[in-house]
Amino acid sequence: MTDVFEFLKIRHTLTPGRDSVTGYFIRESNPYVIDLPGGRIHYKGQHFLLRPYDLIRAETGVFLKLEYFGAVFGLPPPSTSATFPFP
Repeated sequence: MTDVFEFLKIRHTLTPGRDSVTGYFIRESNPYVIDLPGGRIHYKGQHFLLRPYDLIRAETGVFLKLEYFGAVFGLPPPSTSATFPFP
């Protein structure tokens, strides 16, 4: 998840214990909190509850199910019609 935020230039901070991610989306007036132990995302006055397998904390990082990037932040889904220039 933090790699995606880095790529999209979404401001974020992962706590040292890797139990939450905080930051803002586009403007400082749009803060968010992703609470791993609580299994929820708080953004724009709404709480989005996560199922246990929607958010995974691993040695290599924190991973959020793709659908939440759209449901929470309004990001478009990735293209499923990608083409590659090799046979």
